[in-house]
Amino acid sequence: MLFGPHMQNVSQAGAPPAGSEIVNSAPVVVELFTSEGCSSCPPADALLARISKSSSFAGAQIIAIAEHVDYFNSLGWADPYSKKQFTARQQGYVDAMHLKEVYTPQMIVDGRTGFLGHNEAAARAAIASAAKAPKATVKVQVDSLKGNALTLKVDVGTVPATDAGEMADLLVGITEDNLRSSVTSGENAGRKLAHMRVLRGIKNIGVAGKATISETANVTLQEAWKKGDLYAIVLVQGHDSGHIYGAAQLEIQKK
Repeated sequence: MLFGPHMQNVSQAGAPPAGSEIVNSAPVVVELFTSEGCSSCPPADALLARISKSSSFAGAQIIAIAEHVDYFNSLGWADPYSKKQFTARQQGYVDAMHLKEVYTPQMIVDGRTGFLGHNEAAARAAIASAAKAPKATVKVQVDSLKGNALTLKVDVGTVPATDAGEMADLLVGITEDNLRSSVTSGENAGRKLAHMRVLRGIKNIGVAGKATISETANVTLQEAWKKGDLYAIVLVQGHDSGHIYGAAQLEIQKK
């Protein structure tokens, strides 16, 4: 299974200082599969927001990602942040973990552990455990930003031994903070929902392995996205297992 589908066009953001970068030595990736059409999801969205704002949650550096699935869209409310791409990504985890079905809210930690997305105790335990695992060193920086075109430079160190020697995909995505919706139908009708770290798209830019590598990622940002709320994320992820062997995050425009 491929955990790195092509990113749909991801437009204008202000340029940060040249050469600015973030280095995460041992981060933990927390993904939440959610939907505005699911009445059980708002508490999980709130938990992910708290995790994303914490400088250290359960002793780890957190890269939080909210992925809005589309399989609730026919049940009364079409989630404006949903994409088939994210549903496919969740299905990849279900297959890799030998689970019976997809569901929301589902939280996945480092591509290894899944549980109900509003279970804070499970999140803390999974994150604390994942923080102890060896990780590849990942660096990401803005190489250029001209008009709508963002170019990121990504450097990845040697990847720790992967499960069964599998290939590790190098993925780049964009997330956005401070998104809000007034839901008028479906299970959450009448509610005002807030979201953090909403994934806008993700794509595969290469393969990581036993040697250090440097890659560039060209991303077209969309004008509707708020430039001060965008982050670039980089994942080194097992092609078949979905296990995450390294990650980094960059605030595209410093506030």
